[in-house]
Amino acid sequence: MKPNLLFIMALLALTSVAGAQPSQMGAIRVTLVAGPSPSKGGRTEVVRRAQRTPRDVVIVDKNATAVDLAAALAMINALRSQYGDSLTTDLRASPEVVRPGRKFDKSPYHLWLIDQLVRLRTAKTAELSDLGAVKAVQITLPAPAGAIITEGSRK
Repeated sequence: MKPNLLFIMALLALTSVAGAQPSQMGAIRVTLVAGPSPSKGGRTEVVRRAQRTPRDVVIVDKNATAVDLAAALAMINALRSQYGDSLTTDLRASPEVVRPGRKFDKSPYHLWLIDQLVRLRTAKTAELSDLGAVKAVQITLPAPAGAIITEGSRK
């Protein structure tokens, strides 16, 4: 009986934390920056900056694929869901495991991601505040269409 009580208390705690976050996330501007491999073995890294612009940055390695970029953008939405858009501290995260659905390769989203990678790789070097001289492009990340699911929440 005690494990059930602990489970219920944990659910209530999670519900109260989730209720404090915005219920609807809108579209945001994200800056893609070409850079060296951001983390050990990673091809993308997400940086959300509290007090600087651009606020939402994805560092993209030269070997990054559309799947890697999709994972980074999903990471941004997960961080937004967890911490909201009124940040008080900087956040850094690197997606590690990516498993796109069966239809991903033929989806319009996959093609759009490829277009963004091409835009980034062909962009001219420009001075970007706090980031120096880099290749960078801005994209609009649409509002998330579905729920964020963790491994433990699937049934």
